[in-house]
Amino acid sequence: MTTTLPAKTEPMFSAIAARYDLCNRLFSLGLDWYWRKKTAAIACAAPIENALDLCCGTGDMAFALVKTGKVKCITGGDISQPMLTLAEQKQQAQTAHAKLPTDISFRWLCIPAEATGLADQSFDLITCAFGLRNVDNLPLTLKEMHRLLKPGGTVCILEFFLPRQHWLRNLYMIYLGILMPRLGKLITGSSAPWDYLAQSIENWTDNINLKQQLQTAGFTEVAIEPLTCRTVQVYAAQKIALHSC
Repeated sequence: MTTTLPAKTEPMFSAIAARYDLCNRLFSLGLDWYWRKKTAAIACAAPIENALDLCCGTGDMAFALVKTGKVKCITGGDISQPMLTLAEQKQQAQTAHAKLPTDISFRWLCIPAEATGLADQSFDLITCAFGLRNVDNLPLTLKEMHRLLKPGGTVCILEFFLPRQHWLRNLYMIYLGILMPRLGKLITGSSAPWDYLAQSIENWTDNINLKQQLQTAGFTEVAIEPLTCRTVQVYAAQKIALHSC
């Protein structure tokens, strides 16, 4: 499946795909695995037949879901083919080394989050880890998630935010806006993705009310779990279940 919508960040992230995982580990001080594990635990409170991880990158959120032991089939979708290629390679390697179950159905699709082309009500769970800031159209993406979920299904979003305390926010912005771009350029040869990261987190925190956006898209029971001084937050919401008379 090919993409039908351009993504403003696709060339930037495709260019650093080979070093993406390394940068995630270094710049999160190793906490990114914990954030995904926590999100997976929230998302998989009950058994999941079909799950979709949008903006899946190199697959780490999808693998975290599988490792809960509660997901049978999982689809990873991303706009970047180089990221998806790495995700599939990691899946094969981890399966070969018994780090992933062999009876899980995986598929990796190059699709835009705003218009996946997948069938209505295909999934019991949709996750998106650190990707929602990067979509071209946030309201359209959330509506697409709502369309793809079965009634009673769950959407679980993991994203960066800025801390509320001014002193901690200022300190964090120095790290995001100065240190990370310099380190990122040393590792990947480009500071652009890390400059973008700082700008997008600041814009996201100050201008986006994600709870309200989810409710506008049709989701209910929005729960928020802050992690690591609120620099990361998990949003879990439900699609209303159909009740028979």
